[in-house]
Amino acid sequence: MEIIPDLSFCVTADRGPELLRLVLQSIYDTADHVSFEIFVVGRGAEADLAAMLVRLFPDVHLFESDGNEGLPDRQNDILRLTRGRYVVLWAGDLLCRPGCLSRLLGLLDDNPEVGLAAPAIVASDNVREAWPLSFPGPGRALLRVLGLRDSLFDRCPMVVAEAAAATMRAVDWLPADCLVLRREALEEAGYLDEGYAAMAAVAMDYCRRLKEAGWHVHFLAVAGVERVARLDWLPGPNDEGGDKVGRERPAEISPGDLARFFWKKWFRPRSVY
Repeated sequence: MEIIPDLSFCVTADRGPELLRLVLQSIYDTADHVSFEIFVVGRGAEADLAAMLVRLFPDVHLFESDGNEGLPDRQNDILRLTRGRYVVLWAGDLLCRPGCLSRLLGLLDDNPEVGLAAPAIVASDNVREAWPLSFPGPGRALLRVLGLRDSLFDRCPMVVAEAAAATMRAVDWLPADCLVLRREALEEAGYLDEGYAAMAAVAMDYCRRLKEAGWHVHFLAVAGVERVARLDWLPGPNDEGGDKVGRERPAEISPGDLARFFWKKWFRPRSVY
């Protein structure tokens, strides 16, 4: 009899084997009673990455592309291979905090109307990134197209403790960095739209499609993951400072992505994407 895991992780490996090791170890260390399988999505043949996984995480599956596919394409390929009751899109610079997975699983198991949930993402100095987000309206989109707004996201960092009262709430959409998706919702809404340039737009579009299908999208503040600091130094093979691990500013949603979002919302018949 096949055992179905609770969670199927799709972890993006774009920061090198040492950071991936820390990310995977944090999942194993904090899983508690949650069963899981992990797929790592790499780009091209990465010998160091594969060797690290074989040595330390032999149960993890490495999915290598030819390097010409975009991230949504590669994630869709993995989503088709997963078996878990829930699938998890996990950025390659997020460390899982204790209790995060069990709390997310409890939220989804106790609330069958919730199709997608996400935890709070915090920086190493315990400042929370300003999730969740609201769908842009035409006026807001026009400002973005005209360049009159720095960021569509309007990020306002806050200390985690200040937001602890908002334990769980329904939201419009959440970034693609860490999303937990119910299997039934995936089967109904379909896979990620590979036509967007930015992953932020992919997540915004997918949450809209879920809500149109009747599913709820929830943010769980008491479940947390930690973003590796922007300028952290990881130990290298010669212990001489290692590789500098930086995270670029999250990509803005381009005018082209916004146009696609509104076109699909108002004019395009519902389809898989």
